[in-house]
This record gives sequence, C-alpha cells and structure tokens, in this order.
Amino acid sequence: MINKKIFKGLVILIVSLLAAQRGYSAFEERPGSIRAISMGGAGVALAEGASSIYLNPAGVAKLRSPELVATYTTLFGLEELRYTNLAYLQPLRRLGNLGFGWEGFGEGIYKERVAFLSYARKILKGSYVGVNLKHMELSIETIGEATSVGFDLGFIQELGGKVSVGLFSRNTNRPQIGGEGLPSKISAGIDLKPFEKMILVLDYGITETSTKKSLGSLAVGTEIELTSSFLLRAGVQSSPQRIGLGFGLRQRQLGVDYTYLTHHVLGGSHQLGLILRFQER
Repeated sequence: MINKKIFKGLVILIVSLLAAQRGYSAFEERPGSIRAISMGGAGVALAEGASSIYLNPAGVAKLRSPELVATYTTLFGLEELRYTNLAYLQPLRRLGNLGFGWEGFGEGIYKERVAFLSYARKILKGSYVGVNLKHMELSIETIGEATSVGFDLGFIQELGGKVSVGLFSRNTNRPQIGGEGLPSKISAGIDLKPFEKMILVLDYGITETSTKKSLGSLAVGTEIELTSSFLLRAGVQSSPQRIGLGFGLRQRQLGVDYTYLTHHVLGGSHQLGLILRFQER
C-alpha cells in the first residue's frame, strides 16, 4: 500500500503541474453552494441567497434580507487540497442587491484565491440579472504567482410559481493567467416544483478550454422538504461522473448544509456549510 505522505505529495504535484502547463486546469469550477453540490451541481435556475455568487449571480437579487454563508471541505480528505469560501449579501432595497465573496483552494505548494464583487437586481416581474467581478490569484511554489480579472453574467426568469429557467456565463471575458486561458462555461438550467415540497433541477453546461475543446456536462438533482426544518437532497453529474448526497437544516435565521460528493478514482469529499440570515430591516 502506498504511503499516505507519498500519495499526498503525488496528488499535490499533479495538480501543480497541470495548472502550470495547462491554464484550464487552474480555477476549475467548484460550486460554492452546498445545496447545489448535493443535487449534482445543478441549480442555475434555483440560485438564491449569498451562495448565488458562485452558482448564478442573478440569484443574489432574490433575497430580501442580509445573509452570510461559509463553507469548508478538504477534497479527498487531504488538508493540502482545502477549499473554503465566504459570501455576504446586502440588499439595497430598490437599487438591487450587493454581494461580496471570497474562495480559496489549496495550501502550501499550490494555492488559488478569488475575490468576488457581485451585483444583481430585479428588472421585470420574475426577471433577475446579475454580474460578478472577480480578482483571481494563482500561486505555485518554485514557479511564482500570477493574477487575472474575470467576470460572470447571470439571468433567471420565473415562469409562474412552479417553473424557473436560468442562464449563467462563467468567465465571460475569457481571462488568462500566466499566459494561459482559463475555462469559460455557459450553463442553462430549469427548476421545477412538481409537488408542494419537492424541487427538481436540471442543468446543462458547455465548457470551453484553452485547447478550444467543448465539454458538455449534464446535472440532475432533487430536494425534498421532509419537515419544515429538514431538507433531503440528491443528484448526479455526467462529466465528471459524480453523485451528490446531502441535507439541510433550517432553524429561524440559522442554517446548516452538508453534502458528500463521490469521485470515481479518488473517493469522496465531505463539505459543510453554515448560513446566517439576518432579519430584514
């Protein structure tokens, strides 16, 4: 059996080399919304609250009270592959909503850091638009550091009380870092409520890499409200092939989310999130 320290070193070395040689391996998509991860990564049309900064910024406009969200995970149980994010949403009443976010991936040899400034507003009845401005920083030991600026665009349209559709364009300006292009992605999603306490979501996204290859991915998930304070979630994703399972707890202004996401080679990852929603003034 391979020594655990050697395994850690190999994983970190591979991540570092891929990022150094192919820019699209750096800053790969990591949905900051545990709710979405539990449903296979789907939720472009369902996005709402502070975590919408990472999923679809148009959802930032749907919340009426301030909210703070924080999540944490160590991918495949490795501290060196730590992922954390923090997001805060501040409603501006008729002016729309403003969001601030930060996420970090990796530690030591390889590190990614992203700061978000998000703005969204309702433009028509049931129509929401949003934009992210991002500052991205990549640091690889012995190689150096590089930065870039990118932006995302999002749109959500509610079609009555039981159907919503959404569009999300990630890295719309096709930013580069270290001379290599970062991946851009366009996703379309639909949110269905076939029953009062059940949600079905479906997303399809196409990713463009620096090699100009188009990679399609399908995600399908569901959320069931078992009680007023307990939500059960599950979903699947086609590329890469992964399964998400999780739950959410809600009690007044405090929420806790948990998910377990599988990986066909390296095993699964646990992720935990906290939500604090302040009372509307």
